[in-house]
Amino acid sequence: MPVKKKYRKVLILIILLLGFTLSLQLSYSFWQIESKDTNLGVVEDECVTIIYSDDLDFNLVKPQAIKDDDGPRTIPKSIAITNNCSYSKTIEVGLNVLKKSSLSSDKIKVYINGDVTHQADYVSNYQLLMNNDPDILEKRLLYKFDIEPNSIIRLNIRMWLDEYATISNDKNSFYTNYYVTTNPTVIKPTIYEKIMEDNGGLEFINNKVVTDYNIISTVNDGLIRFDNAYYFRGNVVNNYMKINNLLFRILGFNPDGSLRLIYINDTLESNYNDNRNKEEYLDFKTSNVFNYLNDWYNNNLLDYDKYIISYDFCSDTSYEKYYNKINYGSYLRLFNGATPSLSCGETDKEYGGIINSKVGLITMDEVVIAGGSSGEDNQSYYLYTGNPYYTMSPNNYYYGANMGIVNEYGKLTETRVTNTLSIYPVINIDSSLFIKGNGTIDNPYELDLE
Repeated sequence: MPVKKKYRKVLILIILLLGFTLSLQLSYSFWQIESKDTNLGVVEDECVTIIYSDDLDFNLVKPQAIKDDDGPRTIPKSIAITNNCSYSKTIEVGLNVLKKSSLSSDKIKVYINGDVTHQADYVSNYQLLMNNDPDILEKRLLYKFDIEPNSIIRLNIRMWLDEYATISNDKNSFYTNYYVTTNPTVIKPTIYEKIMEDNGGLEFINNKVVTDYNIISTVNDGLIRFDNAYYFRGNVVNNYMKINNLLFRILGFNPDGSLRLIYINDTLESNYNDNRNKEEYLDFKTSNVFNYLNDWYNNNLLDYDKYIISYDFCSDTSYEKYYNKINYGSYLRLFNGATPSLSCGETDKEYGGIINSKVGLITMDEVVIAGGSSGEDNQSYYLYTGNPYYTMSPNNYYYGANMGIVNEYGKLTETRVTNTLSIYPVINIDSSLFIKGNGTIDNPYELDLE
């Protein structure tokens, strides 16, 4: 009889242990540590305890492409973060992509779930952080959150090769390590973020008001808002940018957020066209300038072509006709009171209009936004060079084709298309890239491609 009691006690104990184990599995069902060979690690970061389910390496070696529906069922790296403090703490979960990786981060999906869920996205879409480690290719911020006192957050991290990724035999690995920290990391600013911050921040810039574009700007107005775009105006000293050892001036940000640059160099010269006795000689697409610009681009910027976007340049051939004279859109807006516009007027002409290109010219409207005028000389704004140069804006046709130009005194005027003047190429780049420098002539902005 005592023996039976003993077995009964053992049986009850086993049942209790099984019940306790089952309850743990139900409570933490998302914590899917499927690998039997785990290396549980505990890290104390101030008063925060971080428990890693495995080592901190998360490597994909010769991975098979996986569908997004199957990715969340792969083996995760799991983390439990406990805040033992009496106050809330900011936590960052980061991922280091190592330089020995042969797969690029735009082919790898990452997915976070647990107490929070972030839908699967490419590693390349996560915020890039400052990186001074020569062994790390990219530092990415996967997740940032505040954890309340005496609480716990549990997370799973999964990564897989995207189902649509194409790889060759020599590009078949993705080496990373992940980490949790309570020390805020420095986010690597994009072009848009850095230039906005360097000029006072978005709120400060948006509160600037230019009330009258008839008045030239001879002081440093900095970055101003114009409609849905942002332009530098006046005697600006911090809008220099260098690309492939070519020094540009930043015009500003287009309405879509891309960065607009003008290359001011007096060695570039061309006539606009060889003939002037037809309206069609104002056409940008068939002009000598268009061919000249494309040759210049191919000779100087092809190595940066993937960073330069095709953009809609405007050769505004909307018009009004007075007897034998045709006045085009920019002339109508800017030579009888200045009301500049970034819109390209509608036209029934077979020439002009919107031209999508990697390279073009500045418009007369942009010159006025930057501080110039058709009524007054201005030798104190950043678009003054001391040399006359072509814009992209047709001015008028009156017994000959006349293009809008900036003259040697910084004033808007016109010239026959057959005249040879300076040519200043305009390009547009993706503002989600990263830059370094501060925009001065001694420390111009440069693309940070590391």
